[in-house]
Amino acid sequence: MVTKTSKPTPSKAAPHAAMSLADAGTAVQEGIATSLTDIQHIEADIMQLVRSTVADTLGASGTVGHQLTDVISALVRSAIDAVEKNGTGMSLSARNIARGVVSGVNDVGGDVIEAAFETARALVRQGAGLGADVATVARHAVAGVIAGAAQSGADVGKAAQRAADGAISGAGEIGTLASHTVRQVLVGMTGDLRAVMGAATPAGAEGAHPTARH
Repeated sequence: MVTKTSKPTPSKAAPHAAMSLADAGTAVQEGIATSLTDIQHIEADIMQLVRSTVADTLGASGTVGHQLTDVISALVRSAIDAVEKNGTGMSLSARNIARGVVSGVNDVGGDVIEAAFETARALVRQGAGLGADVATVARHAVAGVIAGAAQSGADVGKAAQRAADGAISGAGEIGTLASHTVRQVLVGMTGDLRAVMGAATPAGAEGAHPTARH
């Protein structure tokens, strides 16, 4: 006599308990808060790294002139390459790079005002080379210079003006349209038409507003 063996009945996984809307909302809020905290830490790290590297490179003498220009250009290019490769985002990183450069130059007694010009100029040029929106980069670059100048105790107004000069100068090397776009963005950002429209304008041009040089 053959005995039939009963087949085991597959067990069904218990359904997951549905998350309430309140719990879902809390989870999203906590996740975003954690992500934003991580981003803030990354931004702070970028700023501090750029600051210390600039200070170490320039040395205690606070290199000026063409050497300052070369140092800033090289370090900005390296910083941008690094943040792009790591997916940090060019536009947001521009602010922290600019702040770090200005702070680093101040740490060694360098010319913060001229550093503002070179930093914004280099950021716009390098950002354009990577296909970033030059107007957005310019806006973040100027904001970073302002933050760095304020932290350093430098003349924020002069630093902001020179940063605007530098951003427009960098955009002008890209093309007329880029220069015009950056001008318009910075005019709206600063609310000071003369500080921006006078930048990168040949002396004596009709309607030009001379920009102070320091």
